[in-house]
Amino acid sequence: MGRIVSQRVAPPHTAVSIKRFLSKQEDISDYNCTNLYATIFSHSVLEDQSYVSVETGDGPGSSPQHPMALVILVPPPKKTKKEVAKMEAEERKRKKEAEADEKKRKKEAEKAEVEERKRKKEAEVEEKKRKKEAEKAAVEERKRKKEAEAEEKKRKKDAEKVEAEERKRKKEAEAEEKKRKKEERATPASPTRSPGIPIQAPPNPVPELY
Repeated sequence: MGRIVSQRVAPPHTAVSIKRFLSKQEDISDYNCTNLYATIFSHSVLEDQSYVSVETGDGPGSSPQHPMALVILVPPPKKTKKEVAKMEAEERKRKKEAEADEKKRKKEAEKAEVEERKRKKEAEVEEKKRKKEAEKAAVEERKRKKEAEAEEKKRKKDAEKVEAEERKRKKEAEAEEKKRKKEERATPASPTRSPGIPIQAPPNPVPELY
């Protein structure tokens, strides 16, 4: 701020007030078309509401060696009707292409949604089929277990029957043995020869010789 007296800048000392003051001093009609920089080497623009210390003697623009920079923004050149028409045609083409892309995207999304619903439906049918088969298998397993239990009961019953018959047979055999022994004791003993001594037949008479 080497060319102006800092006290002449009306408060508040913000970037927009300094831009307004400098633009008036430099006969710039619209201060909005300017950017204010803290130094000539700054790359970032001071925001309009940024506070700038201009009265302390050590802030931005406090000496000619460290001036602030006010950059005038040059408006872009006006385009011809032909260029405007071309730009409008390109914009319409871009919008049309964007609409076509959006329609295509929506169509693909709808197709994907239909396929997803189809996939879910097939999955549900497959799940129902799997559950039905599982229920059928469970029924068959219960039937098989029931048949196995019935077979086991029958086997045990047959085994018990055989065991009962075996006990009956043994009991009858024991009773028969007791009866036989009892009869033997009741019958008188008959004379018997000594074992091992053979009975010799009488010798044939020897004929006499005269």
